[in-house]
Amino acid sequence: MQKKLIAKTAAAFALAGGLTLASQAGASAAGTVSVTPATGLTTGATVTVSATGLTANLEHFVGLCGIIGGEYACDAAGVVSVTTNGSGAASTPLTVKKSFTGTVGGGGTAAVDCGTVQCVIGVYNADGSAGASTNVSFA
Repeated sequence: MQKKLIAKTAAAFALAGGLTLASQAGASAAGTVSVTPATGLTTGATVTVSATGLTANLEHFVGLCGIIGGEYACDAAGVVSVTTNGSGAASTPLTVKKSFTGTVGGGGTAAVDCGTVQCVIGVYNADGSAGASTNVSFA
């Protein structure tokens, strides 16, 4: 149980770090992410996250993050991992929630309410150096 929590927290750090790097001027994230559905979401809804253009045959982390004070805070409890196929594509279900305590890339936590801040679903590799994200919205 403890190891699983540590792994999920580490994955949330990777997501938050990757999103922060990708949002900086001049930075570009490899790949594309689509989420179905992406709007009108409710707590407990399951969405399908699909990604293409990522590094082939590599584990990536998928999770919901909110933008708080210019930083990304990601839902560590909800992070899932997926391994891309030989073409760099992957798809996985993800359960989302409107409000959560997010893990911030530099450490610490922040309260996230996706009804009041912009939230994204991101897909990033373990060190947060490559991936992509897309906006989602809640009802």
